[in-house]
Amino acid sequence: LGTQCIGALVLGLIGASCSLVICTLLRLTGHLRVSREDEERGLDAAFGLKAYTGSSDALMRCRTTADLLQEQGNTPIELLDALVALRGVVHRPFTPQAADNKLEGEVKDLLDTFSYEKLGAGSKRHIAFLSHHKKDTGDAARIFVDTARRLLTSGDGFLSSMGNPSGAASIKATRTRDMIWLDSSNLKSLPELINKVKEACNFVLFLSRHVLERPWVLAELTAAHSSGQN
Repeated sequence: LGTQCIGALVLGLIGASCSLVICTLLRLTGHLRVSREDEERGLDAAFGLKAYTGSSDALMRCRTTADLLQEQGNTPIELLDALVALRGVVHRPFTPQAADNKLEGEVKDLLDTFSYEKLGAGSKRHIAFLSHHKKDTGDAARIFVDTARRLLTSGDGFLSSMGNPSGAASIKATRTRDMIWLDSSNLKSLPELINKVKEACNFVLFLSRHVLERPWVLAELTAAHSSGQN
């Protein structure tokens, strides 16, 4: 019995040693593990299959968002704080396909919630920064911006109804194209977009179905919350 135990132990040591040598060589040559991209897509993707498509895509978005936040000096905890705070902010409906009177009424209703006191002071160059998912609400965002700019630049109407003369004066001194900034206005650099967020007095987010799945939108939301924007 003792001889058999010793033999089994020797055979186990030989097998473990051989496995260790082989695995070490495979690791050094980069063949022990798949690449990060293949790991995120799933090993079944090599056969044209996607058994865990939803979880893999969600994991990739989470990693991308975490990397973007780190690049901008933010953390996922700050993003969670911003998302929690989002529940308590002002929500307003917007119907881009509505008739002109209703459309202008909805835009005026939102403009009434804006803060204009800091406009023109320091680095505050824009009345608002509009963040949205371009695929879902690209046309609606453009309609909102055009309508808001038209109301803000009208001689009568919205400006004359404002109870804040200094705010109205600051609006008049602002260039039309700088009033409402769209996050898709030909900027491909996230740091530049984050600077635009910080240059705005207000932050507007179009809550479409997929907007909170976009890493850049989440980074913009975190920046707005961190800077204490309205």
